[in-house]
Amino acid sequence: MDGGGSTPCISPWCGEKWELLNCDETDCNGNGVCTNGSCKCKAGWYGSLCEKSCPHNRYGPGCEYSCYCNDNGVCHHVTGSCI
Repeated sequence: MDGGGSTPCISPWCGEKWELLNCDETDCNGNGVCTNGSCKCKAGWYGSLCEKSCPHNRYGPGCEYSCYCNDNGVCHHVTGSCI
C-alpha cells in the first residue's frame, strides 16, 4: 500500500475510508503488532493504533475483564492486579 493507483494513503492510513493501516509505517505504538492492515493490541491496550490503555476497572486482552480494588486502589491495565 504505497498510495499509488486507486488506494489513497495518508501515513499510516490507507483505503477509500482510511480504514486500513500501512503496516510498514506503524509499530502500533509498541503496544501491538500490525498485520493485514490493522493493529492487534497486546493485553491491556486498545484503539486503532493500540494507543489507549484499558479504562478504569478493566484489564486484559481487549479490556474484556473487570477488576475492583479496595481502598481506592487502581487495577493494572494488563494483569488486573491492584496497585
